[in-house]
Amino acid sequence: MLPVRLRVAARIVALAALYVALAKVGLHFATVGRSVTLVWPPTGLALAALLLDSRRLWPGVALGAFVANATTPGVSLVVAAAIAVGNTLEAVIGATLVRGAPFRAQLDRTRDVVRLAVFGAGVAPALSATLGASTLVLAGIIPHAALWSTWRVWWLGDAMGALLLTPVLLCFGARTEEDTPRSPFETLALVTTTVAASLGALTRPHQTRPYAVFPPLIWAALRCGPRGATAATLVVASIAIGSTVTGHGAFVTSTLENDLTALHAFIASVALTGLVLGATAVERERAIRTREHFISIASHELRTPLAPMRLQVQRMLRRLRKESMPPEQIVDGLVVIDRQTTRLAALLEDVLDVTRLRIGRLALAHERFDLATVVEEVCTSQRDALAQASFEVRVERRGPTVGQWDRVRLEQVVTNLLVNAMKYGEGPIEIALEGGVTSVVVTTRDHGPGIPEDDRERIFGRFEHAASDGTGRGLGLGLYIAREIIEAHGGHITALNPPDGGAAFRFELPVDPPAATAGR
Repeated sequence: MLPVRLRVAARIVALAALYVALAKVGLHFATVGRSVTLVWPPTGLALAALLLDSRRLWPGVALGAFVANATTPGVSLVVAAAIAVGNTLEAVIGATLVRGAPFRAQLDRTRDVVRLAVFGAGVAPALSATLGASTLVLAGIIPHAALWSTWRVWWLGDAMGALLLTPVLLCFGARTEEDTPRSPFETLALVTTTVAASLGALTRPHQTRPYAVFPPLIWAALRCGPRGATAATLVVASIAIGSTVTGHGAFVTSTLENDLTALHAFIASVALTGLVLGATAVERERAIRTREHFISIASHELRTPLAPMRLQVQRMLRRLRKESMPPEQIVDGLVVIDRQTTRLAALLEDVLDVTRLRIGRLALAHERFDLATVVEEVCTSQRDALAQASFEVRVERRGPTVGQWDRVRLEQVVTNLLVNAMKYGEGPIEIALEGGVTSVVVTTRDHGPGIPEDDRERIFGRFEHAASDGTGRGLGLGLYIAREIIEAHGGHITALNPPDGGAAFRFELPVDPPAATAGR
C-alpha cells in the first residue's frame, strides 16, 4: 500500500493530466481568440473530482489549467497563471457551495440536482468567466468592446462542462444503492432508440424536430434513474455537438459561435430534464420502499407490547375465575400492563410527531429553564432502564445552560439520544453541556462501535436505524424527531466519531431561538 500522501499526489498528477487532455479538446473549438471556447469539459472534470474525492485535489486543477493555457499560442505565462487561478477558484468554490448542505453525489434527490445546476453550473462558472475575460482584456488579447461577448462564451462553455460531464462522473463514480436489475433487451433497446433518435433529429441541417430525443431520454430517466439519464444526455449531447461543429447539425444556421449558443440552450434543457426526472424516479421508489418498511416495522413494534399485555390479562382472568388472586400478584400484573401501555403510547406518539412534522403542526411552547436540570431529570426517569442495561451515566456541565426553549420537546430529544446510546452503544454514557453567551452545546457520547461515516447523515432520516442492515429495534424515528426539534429551535445536530472510539451526538441550541413551528 502506498502512503496516503503519495496516493493523493498520484491523483493530483492524474487529474492534471486528464484536465490538460480535455482542455485541448475544448480549445480545438475556440471561438474567441485561441483560449475561449463554448466547449470546455475540464470544468465538469474538476468539479466532479473535488466533489467525489475532496477539495485537497485542487492543485491538480491548478496545474492542469496552467499547463493547458501556457501551451496555448499567444498566451503568456502570466496570463496562463491568472486564468488558472480562475479555473481553480471555480472548482473549489463550486464544490464548496454545492456541499454547503448535505449532498449526495448519486444525484438521486431533486434538491441535489438543483444545487449542482445553480452553484456548480451557474455561479461558479460566472466567477471563472469574470476573472478570465478580465485578464484577456487587461493583457490586450481582446479589445474592451469584446468583454461581454467573451464573458458569455466563457460562462456558457464552463456551464455546459459542469452540466454534462459532472453528473456522469458523479453518478458512475459514487457508491449507490443496488440498482433494480434491468433486462439486457431493454437496455439494448434503450441505447438503440437513444442513438437512433439523436442521429435522426440532430444530424440533419435545418432540422425542426430536435424534441424527438426526449422520449428515449424520459424512458432512460424513469427506468434507470440518474445513471440512465446522464448517460442518455451524454449520448444526445455528443451527437449534437459533433454534428454542429462539423456543419451538418440541426442547429447549423450561421457562425459556429451562434450555432453552439443555440445548441447549448437545447442541451441544457435536455440535461436538466433528465437529471430532474431521474432524481424524481429514485425519490418515488425510495418513498414506496420507506412506506413498505414503515408498515413492516410498525406492525411488529406496535404488536410487541400488546402480547405481554394480553398474556397478563388472560392470566389474571383465569386466576380470578378459579380462585381469589393475591393483591400483590394483581399489582404485578397491572405494573406489566402499565409499562407496556406506556411503551405503546410512546410508539404512537412518535408516529403522530412524524405526521405533525410533515404538516407543520408541531408547535413549540417556549419558556425559560436550565437545560442541565432537564438532562438530570431525564437520566433519573431512565434510571431503571439504565440499571437493567448496566449503563452508567455521567453528566458534566461547564458554564450557564439557561435558555428560552420548549421544555417538553427538549426532554424528548435528550430521552431519544439516551435511549439510542443504550440500544447501540456501550457504557458509560457521558453527557456534557457547555454554556456560552449565545448558545448551549450538548454532547451525548457512548463507547460502542461508533457510526460509519457514510451513515452519519442517513441515521437522521425517517425509519432509519443505526444498524443499516435493518436489525435495529424500534420505529427508527428517534433521531429524526430529535433533529427536527433541534432545527425548529434554530439549532443543529450532528453525529460524530470521537478519536478515541465510540459515537457521539452533538447539538447546539441558541439561547434565545426564534419562536417557530417545526415542519417540513
